[in-house]
Amino acid sequence: MVDVTVTVVVDPSSGQHNLDCRHNLSRSIKRDVIN
Repeated sequence: MVDVTVTVVVDPSSGQHNLDCRHNLSRSIKRDVIN
C-alpha cells in the first residue's frame, strides 16, 4: 500500500499515469498475495 501512495505523490503532474501505476501495482500486489 505504501508503494502505491508514494507513486501517486511522486508524480502528481500526470493524473492518468498515476491511475495506471496504481492499477498495475494493485494487480502486482494481488498477484503476489495469491501466489
